[in-house]
Amino acid sequence: MNSTQRRQYEMLLRVRDFGNTHRDHFTASTSATEIFAAVNTAIDELTAAAMRKRAASQSAQAAEKRAARRALIDLLQNAAHLVKALRAEGRPIPPFNFPSSKSDQSLVIAGRQLAADAATYGADFTGHALSPAYITEITTALETAVNAREIHLADHTASQAQIRELISGAVRQVRKLDVIVRTELAHDTAAMAVWAQAERTKEPRGSQVSARDTATATETAASPSPVVSVSQADTAGGGDPQRGPGEEADKQAA
Repeated sequence: MNSTQRRQYEMLLRVRDFGNTHRDHFTASTSATEIFAAVNTAIDELTAAAMRKRAASQSAQAAEKRAARRALIDLLQNAAHLVKALRAEGRPIPPFNFPSSKSDQSLVIAGRQLAADAATYGADFTGHALSPAYITEITTALETAVNAREIHLADHTASQAQIRELISGAVRQVRKLDVIVRTELAHDTAAMAVWAQAERTKEPRGSQVSARDTATATETAASPSPVVSVSQADTAGGGDPQRGPGEEADKQAA
């Protein structure tokens, strides 16, 4: 969740809190009740999506892949030196050279070729701690790490798309809710002041806009991404500006 989405999420939390505090004002409004429920659902789904995105972080997978690459590169380099020495002694072993390309695919292909050669000329390789099983294990480790990273990248991308859609939809709901609140609470100055803080956001330079304004901007923007849906959260409206979906989940669990 990027900084813009975090500010949008903060606004949704304030709207939810407003609905919980002023629930009695909207008992006769089915639409308001449904919208507050939709915002609550969106918050839950955003929390889950953000946690999935965090779990799909590439940092751990990248470290695992780097370690697997290093292990296979070292093995292939050692094997190339071994084969060269054995052939110099007259052993009938086919030549094996370290691949000119160090791409993941090239390394895996070279590892498989080496494993096949080691299976054919077992004694020469096994006697130098390069058994076919060991070569296959190191090669498979890199192949598995590459595949896992691609899967996590797909999950990460899917979570990002879901977060964009959820926030965009929730902001549109708040836009509709704003009309109801301003009608139902028109004579309650205190409640309207709280609502104004809850549904307002401010741009990075300090100019304030409401959720209804940012929803309109989102719908008319050339890009489908809700980049300007809701900008920097108004900390005067309550809530920690650093309170993100992960922190919200921890708070609820506590």
